[in-house]
Amino acid sequence: MAQPLTGGNTAVNKLWHIAWNEFNYHVRQASFFVALALMVVLVLLLNWLPGGTPSNISLDLSSFTAVQETLALGESLSASETIGYVDLAELVTPDIAADPDFKNLIPYPNEATAEAALRAGDIRHYYVIGEDYVNSGRVRHYSSVAARLTMADSNIEQLVRQSMREKTYADSPDIPSPLEIVWQDQPNPMLSRLPTELNGGILFTAVAILGIFAYLVNISGALLLDALMRESSARIMEMMVTTTTPAQFLGGKVLGLTLVAAIQLSISLLTGVFVYSPAPGTTGFVGITPGLVLLITAFLGLGYLAYSGVVMMMTMLFPNIGTSLQLQFFLRMLILSPAVGLFFILPDPDSWVSVVLTINPLSSALLMPLRMLLTAVAPTQILLSLFFLLVWSFAIFWLSTRLFRAQTLLTGHRPAVGLIWQALWS
Repeated sequence: MAQPLTGGNTAVNKLWHIAWNEFNYHVRQASFFVALALMVVLVLLLNWLPGGTPSNISLDLSSFTAVQETLALGESLSASETIGYVDLAELVTPDIAADPDFKNLIPYPNEATAEAALRAGDIRHYYVIGEDYVNSGRVRHYSSVAARLTMADSNIEQLVRQSMREKTYADSPDIPSPLEIVWQDQPNPMLSRLPTELNGGILFTAVAILGIFAYLVNISGALLLDALMRESSARIMEMMVTTTTPAQFLGGKVLGLTLVAAIQLSISLLTGVFVYSPAPGTTGFVGITPGLVLLITAFLGLGYLAYSGVVMMMTMLFPNIGTSLQLQFFLRMLILSPAVGLFFILPDPDSWVSVVLTINPLSSALLMPLRMLLTAVAPTQILLSLFFLLVWSFAIFWLSTRLFRAQTLLTGHRPAVGLIWQALWS
C-alpha cells in the first residue's frame, strides 16, 4: 500500500516513491510468482512444437488439418463428398484405390478430365500427383473454393502415404516426407490471405510479440484498476492527492506496474532465448537485432502507456469496480483488434494499406513491430509512426490526469457539463 508523501519531496522522488511502493506490493504477492512460473512453463512447452526450435518450424499448412477441424478456420467436408485425383506417378495401386477408407477419392485418367469435373461442379477439389513426386514430394491442389485449410488435404495425404509404404523405389532411397501440397488455381480467400511461403521463425517471433502486447494489456487493465481501487478502499486516496499531482500519482502507479511486467517478461524471454537457441550465439527469434529490439520496445511501451491512460479514464468515469471490469473486457478486445491487420500485412507488407495501418497511432503499437519483422520499413515511416504514437499516448495520459483531477474537484457536487469542463481545465 502506498504511503502518504510529505510536501518536501521533489517531483521525481514522489513519482519514484509511488512506483516503488506499487512494485513492492506486487512482488510480495503469491500471484506474482505463480504468473511468472506459468509464463516460464509456457515458454518451455512451446519447445514441443513440431519442428523443434522456432526457426525450424515447418509451415506446411496441410499438417494443420486438426486445427482447422477444431477451429473451423477453413473448409469442412461432408463424409460423402468426393475428391478427385490424377496419379501421373502411377503411385496408387488398384488395391489401394479400392480400399473402403478411400471410397470418396475418385481417380481421373488425366488433368483435363479432372478439370472438367471441377468446372461442372461434380467435385470441389482435385489433386495431381506429378510424375516427379518420388523426387520432389509435391502434389498440386486445384479447387473451386477459397479455403487454404481443407480436410481434403488430409484425405489425399493418407492415400499417398499408404501408397508409398507399399512400394519400394530402389533408385530413390529418400522417400519424401511429409508431402508438400502446392496451391494452384484456388480463388483468393477473402480474409485469410496467408502467403504460400512464410518463415516459421518469423511467425513464432510475431506470435511472441502478440503475446507480450496482450500481457501488457492485461497488466495495464486488471492490476492498474486494482491499484486505484486499493488506494480508494484504504481511505488514503484523499491524502495522496493532496501531497502529489495527478501526473505523479498516476505515473507512479503505471511505472510500478511496468517494473513488475518487465521482470516477468525478461525472465520469460531469457528462458526462450536459451531454450530456442539452435546454435551458440543465435536465438530462435528470427529477424531480431538489437536495434529492432529497441524499436519494438518503444512501440509496445507507448502502446502500453496509451492503454493505461484509457483504463485510468474509464476508472475515473466509472468508479464502480464491477462496471469497470465489464467495460475492460470490451476495451481489451478493442485494443487487440488491430491484430486483424495482419491479414493485410502478411500478403504484402509494403502495400499502402500496410503503411496506413502501421502509421495510424490506433494500430501502430501492435502492427509496426510485426511489419518490421517482415520487411525493411523506411526510416521516415518508422519515425512518423513513432511521432504520432508518442503524441497520442501522452495526450491520452494527460487527459487521464485531468479527469483524475476533475473527479477530485467535483467530489460532493452534482455533475454538470459546465463544472466538468471547468474542472478539466482548471
